[in-house]
Amino acid sequence: MGYMKIQDYDVVLPYSSTVCPLLIWDGDCNFCRLSVEFFHDLVGGYVDHAPYQQVAAQYPHILEEDFRRAVQLVHVDGHVSSGAQAMFDAFSYVPRLRWVVSVYYRLPGFASLAEVIYRFVASHRSLISNLLCSISFPNTLAKGISSNEGDSVSKRE
Repeated sequence: MGYMKIQDYDVVLPYSSTVCPLLIWDGDCNFCRLSVEFFHDLVGGYVDHAPYQQVAAQYPHILEEDFRRAVQLVHVDGHVSSGAQAMFDAFSYVPRLRWVVSVYYRLPGFASLAEVIYRFVASHRSLISNLLCSISFPNTLAKGISSNEGDSVSKRE
C-alpha cells in the first residue's frame, strides 16, 4: 500500500483492489473530510479511504455524479455500494462492528430510513457544517469543518 498526503492528513491508497475495501468520498467537502476522519478512527486499517478527486480515474465505471452525491465503497471483490449502504457495508470488514451491519440488513425499515437520513445529510452538508460550528463544538472538530469553501454541495443541481 502507498500513502499520499491529502489536505493535512494521510490517506491510504491501495495499489491492489484485493488488499482492502476502499471508501471513496468527496475531497472538496469539509463535512465529508471530518466524517472520514471519524470513520477512520472506527475502522482503523480494515478499510482504506481516499477522495474521489485522487482515485476516480481508477474506477471509470463509477460516474463523477455518483461520487459527488454519496460515498462509494469499492469492495475487495470489485462490487460497489453507495451512500448509507456503503457506510454500513464498510463496518462488515471490522470484526468488532459486524453487528452494526446486521441491523442495517435485518431490522425491517432500518435500511430505508438510513438511506433517507443519509440523502438528507448529504444534500445539506454545508448547512450542517455551519450548525455544528455555531454550537459549542470542540475546537479540534470545529476547525475541520469551519471553512466550507469549495464544498461541492453548492455545485449540485
